[in-house]
Amino acid sequence: FDGGRGHDEILSVAVDGETFGHHKKGGDEVLAAGLRALHARPDLELVNAAQALAACPPEWEARVVENSSWSCEHGVERWRSDCGCSGNGQPGWKQHWRAPLRNALDELRGQLAHAFETEGGKVLASPWEARDAFIELVLDPERAGADAFLDAHAAHPLSEAERVTALRLLEMQRQAMLMYTSCGWFFAELSGLETVQVLKYAARAIQLALDATGTDLEPLLRDALARAPTNLAEFESGAVIYDRLVKPSVVSLEGVAAHHAIAGVLEDWERSGRIFCYRYELRARRREGAGIATLAVAHVVLSSLVTRERLDLTSGVLHLGGSDFRCGLRPFTSAGEHAKLERELFAELDRVSLAQVVRELDQRFVGRDYTLRDLFSDERREVATRLLRDTLARYESDYLQIFEANRRLMEFLREISSPVPLTLRVAADVGLTHELKRVARAVVDGRAELSVAHRELAQLDALAQRLGAKPSLDEVRPLFAKLVAARLGSLYEGARGAALELGELVDLSDRLGLHLDFWHSQNGLWDWLGSGRCALDEDVVASLARRLYFDPAVILARARAARPREVDERHANGDAAPAIH
Repeated sequence: FDGGRGHDEILSVAVDGETFGHHKKGGDEVLAAGLRALHARPDLELVNAAQALAACPPEWEARVVENSSWSCEHGVERWRSDCGCSGNGQPGWKQHWRAPLRNALDELRGQLAHAFETEGGKVLASPWEARDAFIELVLDPERAGADAFLDAHAAHPLSEAERVTALRLLEMQRQAMLMYTSCGWFFAELSGLETVQVLKYAARAIQLALDATGTDLEPLLRDALARAPTNLAEFESGAVIYDRLVKPSVVSLEGVAAHHAIAGVLEDWERSGRIFCYRYELRARRREGAGIATLAVAHVVLSSLVTRERLDLTSGVLHLGGSDFRCGLRPFTSAGEHAKLERELFAELDRVSLAQVVRELDQRFVGRDYTLRDLFSDERREVATRLLRDTLARYESDYLQIFEANRRLMEFLREISSPVPLTLRVAADVGLTHELKRVARAVVDGRAELSVAHRELAQLDALAQRLGAKPSLDEVRPLFAKLVAARLGSLYEGARGAALELGELVDLSDRLGLHLDFWHSQNGLWDWLGSGRCALDEDVVASLARRLYFDPAVILARARAARPREVDERHANGDAAPAIH
């Protein structure tokens, strides 16, 4: 761009949209403020690229330089060599792994393509045309058009088993394309999140190839990854990264069934539903406890929406308390056999013979045992949090007693600048967290007035400051988020006093250091003000806008633009106070 030239020019600066708000929290608001400031300038007109070209028609065309990119000055070397371009790296790190990684995936892709052509040609009239058209199904999460799609591309009328094979092969090819996602090479380290994710795509392609063709391509990939070095000594090579970070994430249909069975010990599943891209039908279940142990036996039918493969299974789970789960699976044979199994297992539980229950499970469910580690990662965390919460609840009363018995001693120690023992500091943290939650929950449940709770919460905060305690704000924050949402709901329904209470809540949350996320609140308020239903005085609206990190001028302008015309006329005639009706 050269302003001295005699013709119009356009300078384009490309920035990832996710920079604003995702990578840089609050960046979307800063960008909005900047655009508003530019829009207010009389010497500028905000347009998009199409409008700019329409205003300044191009007089010649340019050819894009092949093998070039916006983030690598070496062309596209960032995706195949150690060119020096990277991100999030440490001093001395190299990217010698890039070429071996690409070579490993290229070799795998070649084997997958051969399998696709060989096996796909048996069920698909034109495998590659079907692969390209497969996006029609991918865009539908329910895969409702799978039969019509297969009928249109089949080499001959397909049996159900052949349909499963065809869908496996097509999904295999989709995963083969996903494993070339560009961010896998973009950053500095082979064990980074993005590179591990492309290897997970590769692992899924390998799994589908094994299911569809019987050929195991994992040794091929693993041997090639052994030639990819890493910057971290703990991993040694790409093969170790694959073993530690990728293989544990590979989920089979049996693994999904185990997930359903183990999670079902702690929660009540609906009779039918979905677990990610799998559909389940719970046809029978019995769950009983004896002491610390819980036994569950179920009959479940599980199917994949993606490949249509299906399993009809009996599951048995024994929970011995804490994180000790044992789960077994076996094919469902008949209702009579299932009932017999269930009857005999629960008979042992009734006799409180846990050792015999374990032996019976081992004998009846031959094969691998599934444990808590076989749950999907999100469910693992949820179960772990639940188990930890139950454990901590048993000890919380002890901490509260220690805190109350030693509170004045702790204050005295702080007054004389003497260190407070760690045990007492932990008790104070737990005790104050408990009290903050108790008061906030009382307001949420309608058992306490906000004004009274405000004073009590402020006093607890002051006490925490005096004791040097650090209550767990992560446990208090969700309660405040509920209070804010409730007050906004009341405001939308016409409760004018809710605006004042909302302001108090936000002020109090700031004082406590909660740093609430107001994204939903901001969107809700924005929509409400644009609906024409706001009847608040403008100074109240402006105060509310500031507390929710809005530009008051923008909020007031939106509210004024939305109010009925007859109200504007009354205001213009001086017949009403400056309010938004």
